[in-house]
Amino acid sequence: METLHYNLNDEQAWLGASISAQKKLIERLNIKGNVYCILPGSMLLSKTIRIPHVEATKQKKIISFELSQKLPIPLSELIWDYLVIDDDGVEEEVLAYAVKPNLVEAFCEELIKLKLNPVLLTPSPILDYNLVSNSLIDPQKNGQEKILTVNIGAKSTNLLFIDENGFLIRTISIGGNMLTQSISDQLAIPFEKAESFKKNYFSGQIALEEGDPSLGILTNASAQHVSRISQEITRALLHYKRIKKGSVPQQILLTGRGTILGGLPEALAQNLQMPVAHLNPMQYVTTGEGVNEEMKAVIPFMLTESTGLAQTLLVGSQKHKTINLLPRDKISAIDFKKKLPWIGASILLLCLCPAPLLLTEIGRGEKLEKKLGEQSTELSDYESEFEALNEKNKEMQHLAKLNSIIFSKQSQLQQYTSGNQIILEILNFLQEVMDDPDIGDLWFDELKFKSDDSNKKLILVISGRYLVRIGEDLEEKNKSDALIELNTLKQNVLNAKIENHEKFNQIVKKTFSTEGKGDLFNKHFSYFEYELLVSEL
Repeated sequence: METLHYNLNDEQAWLGASISAQKKLIERLNIKGNVYCILPGSMLLSKTIRIPHVEATKQKKIISFELSQKLPIPLSELIWDYLVIDDDGVEEEVLAYAVKPNLVEAFCEELIKLKLNPVLLTPSPILDYNLVSNSLIDPQKNGQEKILTVNIGAKSTNLLFIDENGFLIRTISIGGNMLTQSISDQLAIPFEKAESFKKNYFSGQIALEEGDPSLGILTNASAQHVSRISQEITRALLHYKRIKKGSVPQQILLTGRGTILGGLPEALAQNLQMPVAHLNPMQYVTTGEGVNEEMKAVIPFMLTESTGLAQTLLVGSQKHKTINLLPRDKISAIDFKKKLPWIGASILLLCLCPAPLLLTEIGRGEKLEKKLGEQSTELSDYESEFEALNEKNKEMQHLAKLNSIIFSKQSQLQQYTSGNQIILEILNFLQEVMDDPDIGDLWFDELKFKSDDSNKKLILVISGRYLVRIGEDLEEKNKSDALIELNTLKQNVLNAKIENHEKFNQIVKKTFSTEGKGDLFNKHFSYFEYELLVSEL
């Protein structure tokens, strides 16, 4: 961020100060590419008009006619754009901004010299609306929430009446310069010194003693300034109430460096009888470590327009369109003029290119003819070699066929061998189960292999019993619980060993019986039966 330093009474000095600040930013941050620029309202002509609600194809013609009647400068001598800010279906409220071409063209030329590409030049007064409508207006309240933003700048104050349907704007000719001029006249000091004195006092950088005459002058001047602003806001509120049929904003949000006045929110709240607060864009902005504390104190009052523009570019909806005063045809011409030397050099190079290329192609043709003769001789030799290789290939195919037959026979033998190996591993596993002390006293009644329904997979069927031993000294009423608990433990151990064995892909069937085939509560044994899908051979 760079602060512009120039004579605030000289409008022409803004361009030079702005370009100088941009050069410093580019040198420090190495900025390149597209840039989005905000033009101060003091550099622009603005007009609000009402037109009938018409089709989009006819809208611009009607607006152009109305503006040509109401602007002090012919529309053909201006760069202009517009925005529909309110539409009730019968009439449309249109806000238009215009700027002199020489200012914009000079500004764009300087940006291009700095290797920047301007893609948007938008007026600052409407950007507060984008910030407020994106972050503070609740769509679920159906237009019942209304806010007035007061942006106090150096030369003027913008009043934005915002609701869910759009906004109305009014500019009043009261700004920070008016307070500065009053201080300058009463203290008999230059305007620039009065401006610095005002900023330092109201930002808290300097303090004045109780008896200091300057304190009384500053207090009276600021009180009169606040009173003027309050009176103008009151008039604007009455006008808004009249056109909105009694509707008024519920709160006022202050922004702009002109609002850095001690007691301004409280004074406006008392005079206007509604809540007043500062609009804070810092919830959307992160400051870098290089920003000093003095700048951090004033940033919240300066960045509402920039934050509103950033949100407009990110949201990109029809509702949050913005005005663009960029002369696209002028920029194209400037850009083309900048490229003319390169285009001329390119044409010259294109003209010179065919001569050496033609000489090269002639020499290449002669080499190709010589190469063709050599390759014809080589081709004849390759044909003889190919015939010999073809005979060898036939022999290799015959050997490959024979090898395939032998491999098929060996695969069948390998399958039987693998099957025997699996059976051995399963028998070893069942022996481990019988020897497991956590199960104990287990025997198998049945062990067999069978195929599944598709005859493609092997299933192992095992069944058997295991004893459930408990202490003889247990009371009769506790024996059943002990039997059930120990039986469940043995079942879990048996299930875990079978489920974790690598040769079993799936437990197809699992049965445990404590009655019938088993007799847990009388003879203390349980019956089990499994059908297990064996891994492929």
